[in-house]
Amino acid sequence: MLHMTDKNKYKQMKRYVSIFFILIFLNLVSSCSPTSKESYIENYKQFIDNLSSNNNDYTEADWKRADKKMIKFTGEWYIKFEDEFTLQEQIVIKKYEVQYNLYKVKKSSIDFLEQL
Repeated sequence: MLHMTDKNKYKQMKRYVSIFFILIFLNLVSSCSPTSKESYIENYKQFIDNLSSNNNDYTEADWKRADKKMIKFTGEWYIKFEDEFTLQEQIVIKKYEVQYNLYKVKKSSIDFLEQL
């Protein structure tokens, strides 16, 4: 049987653990979304660079994840900062979008030709 102080220590520890996991969850959620236009552009660049390096090995599941992330880059996250972008930054962002679409077309073309 736990003593009253042991029960209190257990409850307190349980509360600390809960708070710890909530903080980790909030950190993960916030780390996924860019917090500035600079982080948006840098994250987008890293996403396209990764795609450039690894697209030949992408599975159907990889492309689905990439598509979901691309929707964020061209939608929600873009809208968040669109009033802050300079003309040069807008050009870079459009370049990333074109690159993504070229990799998708390349993959579709290869898949089509392999079926012939």
